[in-house]
Amino acid sequence: PEAARAQSVVQAVGHDFRAAGGDIWHLWTSPFHANARDWRDAGAVIAATAIVATSDQRVDRWIAASQSSASIRALKPFREAKGIRLIDLGSGNLLLPVSGGLYVTGLATGSRALRDAGIGCATAQQSNSILRGLVYSLVDRERPGTANGRAYRINFPGGDWNQHSFFGGHVANAFACSSYVSTRFHLGFIEPLLYTGATGIGLARMADRRHWASDTFLGAAFGYAMGRSVALRQKHRLAREREHREASRIAPTLQYGLDGFYSGRTSDGGFALGWRGRF
Repeated sequence: PEAARAQSVVQAVGHDFRAAGGDIWHLWTSPFHANARDWRDAGAVIAATAIVATSDQRVDRWIAASQSSASIRALKPFREAKGIRLIDLGSGNLLLPVSGGLYVTGLATGSRALRDAGIGCATAQQSNSILRGLVYSLVDRERPGTANGRAYRINFPGGDWNQHSFFGGHVANAFACSSYVSTRFHLGFIEPLLYTGATGIGLARMADRRHWASDTFLGAAFGYAMGRSVALRQKHRLAREREHREASRIAPTLQYGLDGFYSGRTSDGGFALGWRGRF
């Protein structure tokens, strides 16, 4: 029994990591298999980002002058500080260990949901994080805190940490995991809380003058799309696995008649009667 259990765990890990690798590759190559609706949505995000960008200077100027305002003070739980901070929920330094803990717990307890939650969040986070690293190496946009109001000075290639404003990383990570979890699972009232927290992280990064408003908007949209895509691919795999198990349960003893009707004993001792067709 212990050997069988160990083999089952190894198989589960292999299955999960192969699927995660496929999900990441699917996301990275998405422009090559996008449909008209995908391009329409991407175009809408780009247009909205351009519109938001027209207010980058004004928004940052207001933030710099309004640090004592009630709206900025309300973001304090999410802002930079010593120790563990809520803003760290938008960082791989915290998201990856939490995801790993969920995954290991799922393996230990035999919970497919926890396994999926752990590896799904990590997959969404890594998918966008690695791509953002590439963007940071190519695009130089200085962070508001040191840019002296030069919101539209963009150079190539990328620079050091102070030039990594485009686009928001913490907010992308937070929305990636929030979107993944809310799409993959049915969490009721918890779902708005996830998005509220992700939004708080994005606004706090603006309050700390780490990103312009357009960087934050694009990061949120990018992360949301990544998380949702990973969740939908997981759900499709689960549906296929259920279909395969059902087919394996009844297929060995079925006798097919005319026009796709079938009947026969199932592998668990029952009797199956139905019709199957292909369209």
